[in-house]
Amino acid sequence: MTTRTTFLFDLCIASLVGLLAAIAVVVGPANANKDPVTPEQLKAYEDAFMEQVKKGDLLFHGDAATAKQMNVDTLQHGNGLRDVPSHCLRHPSARVPEVSGAA
Repeated sequence: MTTRTTFLFDLCIASLVGLLAAIAVVVGPANANKDPVTPEQLKAYEDAFMEQVKKGDLLFHGDAATAKQMNVDTLQHGNGLRDVPSHCLRHPSARVPEVSGAA
């Protein structure tokens, strides 16, 4: 092998070793929170989560008091279902008014 070829080969090997070292440093041991979660913390989280689930359920079923409290406007049609446009559609449903300022 010529000097130039040997140099390029050594450069490739050094680059590969450097890349592997960088990956090892970035991916290395996780510094996650290792403190155990107590049952009281889990219960508080579950209570807060279930409170939000109940609010969402009330909104879904058309509770006017919850909608007023949360300052939201829900659209309801004759069949009792909310009109939620699909994310796949390019344009919103004709039943849903345009949101001002939305891009």
